[in-house]
Amino acid sequence: MNKERRGCFRIDDIFALTARKVHEQLYKKSKVFSGYSMEMADTEAPDGTIDPVLWKALIDINAKLALILEKLQLKDEGFIKTENRQVNISETGMRFVMNEKVEAGDVIEIKMLLYSRPPLGILTYGNVVRVKDIGSGRYEVALHFSEIDDEVREELIRYILKRQREMIRKHRQ
Repeated sequence: MNKERRGCFRIDDIFALTARKVHEQLYKKSKVFSGYSMEMADTEAPDGTIDPVLWKALIDINAKLALILEKLQLKDEGFIKTENRQVNISETGMRFVMNEKVEAGDVIEIKMLLYSRPPLGILTYGNVVRVKDIGSGRYEVALHFSEIDDEVREELIRYILKRQREMIRKHRQ
């Protein structure tokens, strides 16, 4: 029986992730890059003066523009060139494999692209707490998120709980 107790939910998942070692002086505050909302998507025409066909066309154009803007923002912030990796993640930290040698105490910059609707980019930093050499220049790294703000923590919790529900639902089928 595992006597270790954790105060948060943890899941195994696969999503786009980049990780690189940074110097402590260089890291910034964590940040969420969320997609653009499509506020018009579920609304009726505001009054009878707008043709319903035109209104539907405007809604479709708005949705397409939002997708383009979302992709451009994620590309500008460096989230598009990330590779899918298997991770074990919670609101307080994560474990994954890196090709860069790091040591306990190093600071790692993490860019995650969480597959939700809309896609959610998260930039955060973590302190390496454990490293295991798994051979071939690969290292399993466990880190604790450092200086993570409430918005980022809430988004991680929301994502983790949503993915956990999806996994349970899929397992039951």
